[in-house]
Amino acid sequence: MKYSSETAFVFLSVLLTASASTITCDSNGNGYYRESYYSYEKCTVRDLTFSTADAETLNFPVYANFEIKNCIVDYMSPEIMKRMQWISDLSINGGSIPKVYLKPDLLTLDVKESSTVEIVIDDNVSNHSLTSLTIVSNSLNSIPKNLNKLKALSTLNFKNNDIQYMNFSDFIGLDDLTEIDLSSNKLYAIVTNNIIRLKSLTKLDLSNNFIMELDFNNWKFPALDMLSVESNSLRFIKHFDETTFPLLSTFRHSKNAWDCRWSNTLSFHLRASWTSSPSQLTCSKSTQLSASFYRQLNLTTIHDKQFKLDSLEEVEDQLRSVVEDTTNHSADIGLLKQTISAQQSQIADLLKQIHEQQTFLESLSSKIKSLEERPSQLPTSSGNLPKDLAEKLIVDLAYVIRKNIGDDVSVFRSS
Repeated sequence: MKYSSETAFVFLSVLLTASASTITCDSNGNGYYRESYYSYEKCTVRDLTFSTADAETLNFPVYANFEIKNCIVDYMSPEIMKRMQWISDLSINGGSIPKVYLKPDLLTLDVKESSTVEIVIDDNVSNHSLTSLTIVSNSLNSIPKNLNKLKALSTLNFKNNDIQYMNFSDFIGLDDLTEIDLSSNKLYAIVTNNIIRLKSLTKLDLSNNFIMELDFNNWKFPALDMLSVESNSLRFIKHFDETTFPLLSTFRHSKNAWDCRWSNTLSFHLRASWTSSPSQLTCSKSTQLSASFYRQLNLTTIHDKQFKLDSLEEVEDQLRSVVEDTTNHSADIGLLKQTISAQQSQIADLLKQIHEQQTFLESLSSKIKSLEERPSQLPTSSGNLPKDLAEKLIVDLAYVIRKNIGDDVSVFRSS
């Protein structure tokens, strides 16, 4: 049987279609699938499981606004993102997607409660289009690498993650950034090695973290209007007065352990210029636990002395470990004290020996002087040594004694 070329093409197309996985929008969602043209409606895909290995077989509907809900994906990889044609806004809600590749032409990325640990930003792309990046209630433990490649970024929200450390140098060059929300993380340190200029930043939220120290010396945020450092472990802030942020009108500062002298000084500036914020900081003399101790406790929230713990058994194990470490350190300190005491005793014995040596040397020096004076007292009779020879012998003897004082003092002591 012979087939025409048209028949063969149709047959091949059917085979390819049968081998591919066509993904359709949820019938309960806001969108609906239109094969013929690009749709601006929202498409929701839910309760699916697929992987990067399946990328070539996935057929996504063509939508600008896409939501992936309660899906399990090992990695939203470049290969999978490539199959989502013309997408501009991507939302990921629920499920488990630990790693997400940021498609360069995305305008917004919103990831919530998806156990996401990593956002991959392509270092080889210089024209990212992203304006809004929201990664909320996930498991990020650091600021994504290459964040400063997102030159068009306006809003960044990393609320309620596991970020412990931040270097503001990662934000250099983000001139369009207006809002940063890093609240409810596990931040204990914010480092700014170089001057950081964010000329458009108006809102910075650092509340509900474990920050113990802040230094605003290198922070150049001329448009900053709202700053929140509520619910941290701050006692003071370095280089902070009414000139630091000229447009600041709201400063949220409650639930810290402010040093009273510092807070009284700052309160004067607050009354003078920041009329929209409370005029008085409440200071405290209470002792704060260290940020490292909080991290060992593995707390997810600390609010009004009510702790929500990841695992009670885990916290008990960690507290037990802390107690054991403290006990070991105490034992080491005890041994160190004993060593220092023994060394002090040895030093005292050495000083005593040095004093005895000095006394002996002074006595020996006196004897040498006596010997040097003795030639004038020697007899000059013919039965004795000539005076010149005797004087020379004594001088030579004194020279030998001096030369050998450092070699073996005991020889002279015994004589």
